[in-house]
Amino acid sequence: MGKTDSVRRLVERALKSLREQYTADVIDEVFYAIEHDDELRRWYDLCCEDLGKHTVNQWGGYWVKMALGAPKNLGQVASKRNTLTESYSRLDVTGMLRSRKRRRQ
Repeated sequence: MGKTDSVRRLVERALKSLREQYTADVIDEVFYAIEHDDELRRWYDLCCEDLGKHTVNQWGGYWVKMALGAPKNLGQVASKRNTLTESYSRLDVTGMLRSRKRRRQ
């Protein structure tokens, strides 16, 4: 088990809570879901205590991308919905549904 495995599991759990169709802002949406769910937020805070906020946020974005099959980055933008991150990468998830089989790491 890698040192960011807890972040991967957190992200995967948050992804399951999102609506059926992903948007390019899926990373922002994942962190928003974490921020507004008490259990996920406690988990996030524990990860931050262990790894540091910057590491958790960087790896959180990475694990979202990997869980969705590594879609193309569309550029970095300021966070719109969540306050846990300052910015995130928009992803090309055109037509990607939540039920799509995700690549396992």
